[in-house]
Amino acid sequence: MPTNIRKLQKQAYATALKRGQYDKPEGMKALLLRVVNELSECADEIQKGKRMDEVYFEEQKPCGIPTELADAFIVIMSICEHHQIDLEKAVKLKMAYNETRKEG
Repeated sequence: MPTNIRKLQKQAYATALKRGQYDKPEGMKALLLRVVNELSECADEIQKGKRMDEVYFEEQKPCGIPTELADAFIVIMSICEHHQIDLEKAVKLKMAYNETRKEG
């Protein structure tokens, strides 16, 4: 049974709250910059020649393109939960719209 995005949002947000990520006044800007940073780390992995599906470990920390994309998604889900945005609904709405767009 697949896990829905809303459930993951709640879990990501709970972890972010425990880590104090919403306690600082610059919290939202810092979180958005963290998404950018995670995507930049993903680009760095590509530049290093890592395979798209490769997960490797540095000590116990999972690393690689999939984990950097996951980190960005986790932060996005946390932001959405903080602002009561139904990300799953928004994704479905946007995907339906994208189906109607012309190529290019």
